[in-house]
Amino acid sequence: MASVVTLLPFGEGAVALLSRWLVAPHVARWYPEPQEHLEWAVNPPTGGERAVIAADGAQVGYLRWQVVSREVLDSVGLHDIPSNSVDIDILIGKEKSVGRGIGPLALQKLVAHLQQVNPAIGLLGLTTSIHNHAAQRAYRKAGFSILRQYDPAGLWSFLSHGQESRARQSIVTQVASYADRRYAPRDAFGVSQTVT
Repeated sequence: MASVVTLLPFGEGAVALLSRWLVAPHVARWYPEPQEHLEWAVNPPTGGERAVIAADGAQVGYLRWQVVSREVLDSVGLHDIPSNSVDIDILIGKEKSVGRGIGPLALQKLVAHLQQVNPAIGLLGLTTSIHNHAAQRAYRKAGFSILRQYDPAGLWSFLSHGQESRARQSIVTQVASYADRRYAPRDAFGVSQTVT
């Protein structure tokens, strides 16, 4: 049976949850600097927002998003990504909730919310390592597919599919540039959805 997924405001109790989730082995592999992510959640930058993902009433994950500056996009060679684009980050903190379709549902809810709040958003995106197969599957379930690659500190792939009348969605994945590297930096722009 499918879970009922909701996005809840990021309240005071969410900090302790996120702190535990960021050091859980299935999350820590992809979030090597937990304190940096926790600080962002406690004090998001201008234009930054966050939410707790709930499935059937239980808090199981975290979403954050913010408008990406032209300067950041240009610094990683993404000159063709439109200004006013939004970078999204997601994690499922409760390991038993991974692989149950919660992430894709949460992303779909966030995308619908962002498009309703600001129809002028040119692109929605997020980043994952090419080695994070679970994330790639989740993004595909949410409607994302590969478009192209770029290289800020490794090799990244945009994923896309065409829906001319609706939206074009894409994912960016990273191929680690170092053989011993098990994670990808999380500060570059990645999975995207172009709003048309």
